[in-house]
Amino acid sequence: MVTTTIGYGSPNKANLYSVHGSSLDAKEVDATRKNLGWPFEPFYVPEDVNKHWSRHVPDGAALETEWNAKFADYEKKYKEEAAELKSISTGELPAGWVKALPTYTPENPADATRNLSQQCLNALTKVRSEFQI
Repeated sequence: MVTTTIGYGSPNKANLYSVHGSSLDAKEVDATRKNLGWPFEPFYVPEDVNKHWSRHVPDGAALETEWNAKFADYEKKYKEEAAELKSISTGELPAGWVKALPTYTPENPADATRNLSQQCLNALTKVRSEFQI
């Protein structure tokens, strides 16, 4: 079992539902950075962290080469399936996908964004099965 603390490190927001889905304001970011002992500027990756994670680059490159060779064999045997997988992995959508989406006007009743998103994803399943939820 894995447990997490939402807003971990924030002295005033950790474990509060109010941190879910909203960013910390500048004052709370500063308090969190201080609380975590993080002296670095935003987006700065300390050299020791960069070195630690960079050690995986050669293994990753080898695994990618192996994957590409296997996929090339798969593509020879299963042209249509490979083409579909490629379009999914690149985020390419099939022609006509926009027409599958529902349309809304100001006259439509108000609804939660998550519900409207679900309606759109469900509509897209008609053109792409991976959107199915």
